[in-house]
Amino acid sequence: MLSRSAHRAFSREGLLTALALGVFYGTLNWLFVIPIIYLGSLVSYYFVTVHHVGAGSEGLPSGGEAIQNWGETRSFAFGGLFCVALALAPLITVAYVTPEPLDARMVWTLLLVAQIYMPAVVLSIALTNTAWAAIWPPTWVRVVSRAPGPYVRFLGMWIVTVAIGIGIAMAVASLGEQSWIVDSIAAFAWTLFWIFHASIVGEYIRSNAEAFGWE
Repeated sequence: MLSRSAHRAFSREGLLTALALGVFYGTLNWLFVIPIIYLGSLVSYYFVTVHHVGAGSEGLPSGGEAIQNWGETRSFAFGGLFCVALALAPLITVAYVTPEPLDARMVWTLLLVAQIYMPAVVLSIALTNTAWAAIWPPTWVRVVSRAPGPYVRFLGMWIVTVAIGIGIAMAVASLGEQSWIVDSIAAFAWTLFWIFHASIVGEYIRSNAEAFGWE
């Protein structure tokens, strides 16, 4: 699962996709709307990749595949924004009730705490093709209950890979003063990581296709 996902992410398609989004974000992020477009594009491609891999297809989705169903892609974008909000929920809550600023270690710890439930959120969106599944916990429970044993192992892999992703983000953040080059490198690394991560989710769905009723 990990080796196949890494192969997809570091393929020609994966590297070019990450480079395109990275340069797009790095050179234009001074425009207010660009970070929103970048995030929407990234989360949409994430879920399209999950579906592509989950269906047993080779490589990564093409541009045409990513936009062939605009309604579904739009739903994935909104679902991704819900995911971002839920992933930040523990951090926002603690920061709101704590009078003193949180140190970096606490920030990263709270981000990792959210990963306890984030796999169920992402799987719910991918399996139902609706953004609203992200904010409906009963759907999370139904998804997890279909393959509880494999889900526990998947949860462990999820937490480890996200911890690595946070480590990558911290390393990139220490590159130096903000510039379009640094921002492009950061967005490139971040995009490449989430392509890899989407492939892992797709591989998990594929390996449990019967339990999920995945066609």
